[in-house]
Amino acid sequence: MSMQRLQSSDRQRTLSSPVPVAENVLQNKWIYGDKGLDDMCMLIDLNQETLLENVKRRFEQDIIYTYTGSILVSLNPYQHYPIYGNDYVKKYRGKPLDSMPPHIFAIADSSYRSMQENKKDQSILISGESGSGKTEATKLIMQYLAAMTRGGSVETEGSVEQMILESSPILEAFGNAKTVRNNNSSRFGKFIEVWFDSRGQIAGARIVQYLLEKSRLVNQASDERNYHIFYNLIYGASQEEKESLHLGPPENFVYLNQSGCTTIEGLDEVEEWVRVKRALGLLMGSELQVAIFRLLAGILHLGNVTFSRGAQGESHVEN
Repeated sequence: MSMQRLQSSDRQRTLSSPVPVAENVLQNKWIYGDKGLDDMCMLIDLNQETLLENVKRRFEQDIIYTYTGSILVSLNPYQHYPIYGNDYVKKYRGKPLDSMPPHIFAIADSSYRSMQENKKDQSILISGESGSGKTEATKLIMQYLAAMTRGGSVETEGSVEQMILESSPILEAFGNAKTVRNNNSSRFGKFIEVWFDSRGQIAGARIVQYLLEKSRLVNQASDERNYHIFYNLIYGASQEEKESLHLGPPENFVYLNQSGCTTIEGLDEVEEWVRVKRALGLLMGSELQVAIFRLLAGILHLGNVTFSRGAQGESHVEN
């Protein structure tokens, strides 16, 4: 099985690395201009100092991708760049890895073409620390593969490609949470299989989740939050839905108020709720959606139940 590896690095950790860069390294000819080198295998002396200096110079020029052979090193810019539209899909489609500037679409395209040409399964490994951009990188890979099989567009309503992409808001809502390091931290691991037919068209997919941080449901550290879906539901649900589920503000629920953090600056919970409901509507019926909302509300209400000990050691529900 052929493997491509995407490695993301946290912006602050990379750019403020404690490793000193010697003056003679900075002046060495291994750096060509302010933009550095596209592929760090071309460095005369490849070590931690030269690697960090190369990606630093590129980052300062708003270039977040750099190759090390077939490995893509990505720095999280913590902002959106206009380099992921259909025009970029077309630019990288069918191009050799070293014929275009480093980009996550190039990795996706290389893996796709290897599958087509060699008739063998391909793997893309995405790794990095919390906040390094793994979730976004995964979505971009899926976006490219879906666009490839639809001529550069995934706008077909109800298509397999669209359903795969629409699974992302659901996974993030139920599996991501705010931590002290990252406002959208994945609290689980996932393995995604995408199946293609003999024509190279997406035929289906399977997503396996594992190592979910279940303890976060009942307890969160200071300045952290429970999973996004609870806040999406409370802030985004209609008044009728809130009354039906007996929901109030997050401060009313033990499972949401103990950390002292119930909001995320710049995040529109109502908009997120609309995205989640749209995705759920595409993947399941209304009855199942209602059952899920009731289950979420039930968890919150159960967290408010308190118990006391009786005279004989028995347990009593106080409220």
